[in-house]
Amino acid sequence: MISYSSKFIMRLLAAISIVGMMAAVSSCRDSELTDETEFAVYFAGGTDIGPGQSMNLTAPTWKGQTPSDFKIYRITLDGELYETESFSIESETGIISIRNTSSLEVGLYSLSISCKSGGNYYEFPDAVTVNMMKPVPDEIKVEPAELVVSLETIRTALFDSELPTAQVTTDGDHITVTSYSIANVHYDGATIENKNYFSISEDGVISITMGNMDILPGVYTLDLKLTTAIADAESEEGIFTDALAINVTAPPMELVYSSSPARVEENYSHTSAAPQLTGSRDGIVYSIKSVSPESAASVFSVDQSTGVITLAEANGLPIGTICSVSLTVTNDYGTADFDDVYNVTIVDFIAPITEFSYEPLTIIQGQEFSHEVSVMDGDEVTYAFGESLTSELAKYLSINETSGAVSAEHGHGLPMGTYTVPVVATNIKGSMATSFSLKVDRNRYYFTYVNWGNNLGLAPAENYASQFRFEARGNGKFPIAATDIPAELISEIEWDVNVLSGGRPLTVDQATGEISVAGRNSATTPRVDAYIITATAGKGQPGETSVKIPVFIHTTGAINGVTVEYTPFVFQVNPRTGGTSVPATITGGPGDMSQFLMDYRRDFDYYNVDGPAEHVNGRPGAGTDRFMYRLWAAYADATGATSVNTGARTPMSYYENEANLAVALGYVRPSDYAVVINPGRWVDSYGYANGIMIGQMTFSTIGDESDMTGTASQRILPMAIWFDTDFTNE
Repeated sequence: MISYSSKFIMRLLAAISIVGMMAAVSSCRDSELTDETEFAVYFAGGTDIGPGQSMNLTAPTWKGQTPSDFKIYRITLDGELYETESFSIESETGIISIRNTSSLEVGLYSLSISCKSGGNYYEFPDAVTVNMMKPVPDEIKVEPAELVVSLETIRTALFDSELPTAQVTTDGDHITVTSYSIANVHYDGATIENKNYFSISEDGVISITMGNMDILPGVYTLDLKLTTAIADAESEEGIFTDALAINVTAPPMELVYSSSPARVEENYSHTSAAPQLTGSRDGIVYSIKSVSPESAASVFSVDQSTGVITLAEANGLPIGTICSVSLTVTNDYGTADFDDVYNVTIVDFIAPITEFSYEPLTIIQGQEFSHEVSVMDGDEVTYAFGESLTSELAKYLSINETSGAVSAEHGHGLPMGTYTVPVVATNIKGSMATSFSLKVDRNRYYFTYVNWGNNLGLAPAENYASQFRFEARGNGKFPIAATDIPAELISEIEWDVNVLSGGRPLTVDQATGEISVAGRNSATTPRVDAYIITATAGKGQPGETSVKIPVFIHTTGAINGVTVEYTPFVFQVNPRTGGTSVPATITGGPGDMSQFLMDYRRDFDYYNVDGPAEHVNGRPGAGTDRFMYRLWAAYADATGATSVNTGARTPMSYYENEANLAVALGYVRPSDYAVVINPGRWVDSYGYANGIMIGQMTFSTIGDESDMTGTASQRILPMAIWFDTDFTNE
């Protein structure tokens, strides 16, 4: 490294803290950190970034002559030299980009920057710091770790009553948590639907719903989901199991034995199934209250902790005797009697199990089924899966213990293949094991994509699928260019067209899938329109499959003699990482293109495709429930605005954010009119954008920002921005 005199070396402190992905620029400086020349540069440092996250830092500001030829000449990690291509800097603007960070180590990165100004070379050692933090907490705590509340209190609680709550806390040394949610609720070892039993606030306070009449006593265990800029609502990262136990207490309320009534052969022993108790298990004790007839009392017993009832062998009860057992159940919260809760009839003979089998079963992917026993020769049989049942089968299959029916719910995730399902049948005479073959075949209705190519000459077509450009009166027909729908199934597909924006008619041939685009009878404002075509195979069948395919049409033409075209005109971008579109091609503009200005102006329409249901369609001003409103509100918060101006272009304007471009949602870059989407901005507490935004741009041909007023002679909608976290922009 060439050394320079201290006159030309300045050390600046990072002057920014980005909290929750929002940037702020410092305009102050320590005079002791600059030399006596008239030149100084002020950078911004980034904090609270996690591996896998991308962002752009704010462009530097300076005092003196305009700097250029920015370079990063050294990177250190926790003070040690470090080589990486994850940090880059634009030579002319000094904007630092952070990309491809998935493999970066956690720690503090320092970037040393150089530039030229007025013919001089300047170095700024450790000018920018980036704190790469853990993507999710290593440790999550909920305080207290258990909530105890009586069922009566929950059911009778009024809105001014206080039920116990718990607070989520983390170790703090990780990327900012933007929201909390309940991922799963477990009750008695099984995952259940929450049914509004419990809720969690944006700041991690877990509450029990007051006045809930459906909740049952017992211990509920909650898995929590923490959403960060790295782990969104759809990610498996950030899920913390068994985070909180909620013990809903109650005295014994109901007792049910699935094996009652039972038939038992003369002088044979018999053991019941464990009962289902509604009530707390804390301090549980079962005892026999009475047996009818009283002469049978001595041959019945109950396990005090499990409630399993046993009839002794060689019990001497005559054939035809009907015995009824009553129990008393006590727990830490009370005592209850359950009369005639278990019944046994003594018979002369129980047939042993001599034959037991199922027929083979073939299903398609995700098909629900209930597979019955085909042959059973034996009496009073109970059923259970055999010990060799694999964990994969156990995840999706269940068995009825009294009928032996094996079942799976619709949409189960068993992959294609052939499985062996083991089942054991048992009665008082013994047991017999069998198994059946379960074959999961391909769903003939299953498919994943359709595209119609493009008429822009872009290749490979699948990367730029289903976008078409026409003059106002232009039209065309386009057969399916590529799909994984089996050829024999094409004619069975149901096609549905949902017009998201604009008015150019688009139809689909129901027999072939060919799309037809009609022309317009008159000239129209140049614009991009979006449609969603839904293709459905096997409508109403077990394997029904639907796929949504966005289709885009650009009606091109000149406005005030100027034509603006992007090719492709659909900007596919990952909202996590952001990205930059192709530059615009301008024809008919001024001879001096430095006089051509273009900026986003108004009519920011968002259309949800496959994002969270809470990402409601519409413009920022259409209601506070709209996704775009929340983005405008986040921008207002980041810039310190006291209110949300839903009619403003500011969040998408270059000229309104020129001093701090990193805070914008996106903008039109004036050097080449490419559209820049900043990373980590198109997201709210429900998750990242997965949809389409079309906004109006305006232009000026005289180099005057105030001339971009949005009059009819300057309005265009030349681009659709399609957000999807599956897109790769790095």
